[in-house]
Amino acid sequence: MTSKQQSTAVLVDIVCPYCGQVVAADADRCPHCERSTAADPTQALPTKRLTDRPWLIVLMILHVGCLGIPLYWRTRYSLAVRMLLVAVSVIYTVLTVVGIIWGCAYILRMLRGG
Repeated sequence: MTSKQQSTAVLVDIVCPYCGQVVAADADRCPHCERSTAADPTQALPTKRLTDRPWLIVLMILHVGCLGIPLYWRTRYSLAVRMLLVAVSVIYTVLTVVGIIWGCAYILRMLRGG
């Protein structure tokens, strides 16, 4: 076996040149971003966008709730993950508003002596 055959036999996974995710070496297209896995050697790997970082999405949901839906929708996550982010955002916002209304009503009752 030549050294070239040995190196290809050992290759199990590759990194997608567009999204940076690990992909099976024999895949023609990346299952994450649906682009060709044939990398152009003159191009550098793209940097991960800020909106594709999970910690930022969690902070956005906690601070802006439903107002962040356009941002969640523009991420490179799969459709299922984006739908989950939107659902969590809506549920969190509704529960937060209900909590604020309940808290204000409780404070008003306490101030009125009841």
